[in-house]
Amino acid sequence: MGMKQMINTLTNFLSNKINLTIMQCILYGILGYLLKGNYDWTQFCIVFVILLGIQFITHIKAVAQGMMMHQLMMEGQHKVLEVMKKMKEYDDNTDDRLN
Repeated sequence: MGMKQMINTLTNFLSNKINLTIMQCILYGILGYLLKGNYDWTQFCIVFVILLGIQFITHIKAVAQGMMMHQLMMEGQHKVLEVMKKMKEYDDNTDDRLN
């Protein structure tokens, strides 16, 4: 199996939403198993809910950005590179304000 074929296989695997969901569940299970040894049930549940919240927020942000990019591309008013540059500038400005 060549390197290009391995990369294509990995790309196809990661492009499937069901595969990503299964992988996410497995990783949360591993994380839960590791955390259970260090925390009691109450602390474990709190940490697990916080991690799920962080993951949910990240997912929502990614979907919103994808929808925005799709809308801009469909309207044809902006070039993709210009939009990406503006998004990077916005992120850089946001990072500066947080520090």
